[in-house]
Amino acid sequence: MINIDVANRENPIAGKIVSSNLCSEILQVQRPSDIDNGQQYTRLGSDVSCNLGSINIVNMMATQDFDTSVDTMVRALTFVSDTSNLDVVPSIDKGNKEKHAIGLGAMGLAAYFAQNQMYYGDEEALDFTTTFFMTLNYYSIKSSMRIAKERHETFYEFEKSTYANGAYFDKYIN
Repeated sequence: MINIDVANRENPIAGKIVSSNLCSEILQVQRPSDIDNGQQYTRLGSDVSCNLGSINIVNMMATQDFDTSVDTMVRALTFVSDTSNLDVVPSIDKGNKEKHAIGLGAMGLAAYFAQNQMYYGDEEALDFTTTFFMTLNYYSIKSSMRIAKERHETFYEFEKSTYANGAYFDKYIN
């Protein structure tokens, strides 16, 4: 279940999120297409492509180089986005090319808790979870920024995002 109001409040991208993919990993701004009675596009919108991957928390906590591991995963997912042939659904192809969106998720939280004798809801488990995902977020954004600099490009309407003006990061500073 997703609370769409929370999703929109936390969304750093200009526009309104109206739905997610079926599994709810991707919450992205979409623009609808207009299609005439002959099933031809009169205006091509922008839809979501699911370029998804998942890290193993137990393995990530065992690595000595979190930054490099996350960078490798972000680059691998970016390669998936870059090389996906989505021509058959033009609105998804357009959204994928405009946004270069990826979703780097995580699995193995329960296994990590069990290995470290943590219990769901305990302060230690909550602190770990918050810190882990803040760290993952930081390094994934850092990798995305590196890629943008290497390519001399940003995603569609980046300048309207809270990444561009720095407001996205206020919650980590304040």
